[in-house]
Amino acid sequence: MVMVGMKCWANESSPSIESSLWGAMKETGRYMYVGAGLQFTQQANLYWAGVATPSLWYSFQEDKRVSNHYMRGDVAWHLSTIGNFGIVMNMPFFHMGVWYTGKYLEDEKFIQFSKEYAATVYIALLESGVLSYVQIHHRPNEENLSNWETDFRGNSSFPSGHVVPYASLFFKTLQFYGPLWSTVPLVFTVMSAVHRVQDGKHYLSDVVGGFFLAGFASEGVRAASKFQDHHPFYKWWAQHDLKVSLMHYEKKGHEAMGPWVSLTY
Repeated sequence: MVMVGMKCWANESSPSIESSLWGAMKETGRYMYVGAGLQFTQQANLYWAGVATPSLWYSFQEDKRVSNHYMRGDVAWHLSTIGNFGIVMNMPFFHMGVWYTGKYLEDEKFIQFSKEYAATVYIALLESGVLSYVQIHHRPNEENLSNWETDFRGNSSFPSGHVVPYASLFFKTLQFYGPLWSTVPLVFTVMSAVHRVQDGKHYLSDVVGGFFLAGFASEGVRAASKFQDHHPFYKWWAQHDLKVSLMHYEKKGHEAMGPWVSLTY
């Protein structure tokens, strides 16, 4: 009787972890496919573009000066550790581990976070790899390059792929858990960027470019997933309808034209 009861319980149990993981992988792939296109239609990315354009312009102007001033061989061990760990964070098993953590905690929001995070990373990495074949500039120091820095991208160092996992973690944490928690991955993003510049593997513009690639991809993935349970700060900042147009005003024979701005939350 006990054995029959155990058998019935097993048949009524939830789907296996393996099948659930496969479903999560397929959904992540869909986020990538759909989000790669949707990132160019998201209003929040207009804001990021407004910040990215002057930031990249300044970075390109100051690339040589910043590299000459900060590039040196004795990079601090903690910066080197953080920078090189970005390679691990780009690997699928890392994102599977994040997903398994959500399953273990039985936290549906964290599971969704893991899928959107993975999709954001791989969209940005693919874009980074493609852009690296556009010859913008070589690395400041082309000696002692690893296979990760030569086999998966072109000769141009723009943009950096090492900062992508940290920047993606920042944007997704901001979206799901708010500005307080997002300060942690933001600090790691800056540390990774400093490491890449000091180590002579990237210019300032490269790490800035990688940061904003992740931001654009994050918005595309958010739109693709249609997930709504975001942090209130993120909803206030990014999820509203902004319309700008011209208004025609006429009163007692007088006419005037002026800007009209509508902001709906």
